[in-house]
Amino acid sequence: MVRPSKTPTEVELKFLLVPRERPALARNPLLARETTQTDLWSVYYDTPGWALRKQGITLRVRRVNGAFLQTIKSEAGSNLFDRGEWETKIHGAEPDRFAFAGTPAEDILGAKGVGTLIRLFSTEVQRTSRIVKEGSDRVEVSLDHGEIVAGALRQPIDELELELKGGAADGLFAVARLLCQ
Repeated sequence: MVRPSKTPTEVELKFLLVPRERPALARNPLLARETTQTDLWSVYYDTPGWALRKQGITLRVRRVNGAFLQTIKSEAGSNLFDRGEWETKIHGAEPDRFAFAGTPAEDILGAKGVGTLIRLFSTEVQRTSRIVKEGSDRVEVSLDHGEIVAGALRQPIDELELELKGGAADGLFAVARLLCQ
């Protein structure tokens, strides 16, 4: 098996919102035009002994527009703003062991397989997003509204996410400052 020579990374900032902040953000000029609406359903998994979490790894299966994506994320050590991210299109709603190849989860789950995984919680989110250009940098600005579901427990979630889609992280912080104004 060939491992990727460079770890794919995700650079993002996330802000937890209180409910009264959401309408003001939705009216912000950065989000007031040409947005896309997406319904996201995600399920997060780990082993009963938290083998992934103990290694700083998360495993998620997400349904987006009828397709399923398995995502593995790893902590990036001392850097607070980026982390490793491996995303693979899979054929169903359950984790696919073949999609562990070349990821940090491979060594942990490769031999044990998906049979050792348990469902931890799910999220049901409506995402409003658009790409904002800041100089030569591109930042996806997303406003998420929904809930986290764990068994019979439900918790609302409102979040602003800024994800660097191209360019330098300076653009990410410039967009964050624009939203704070």
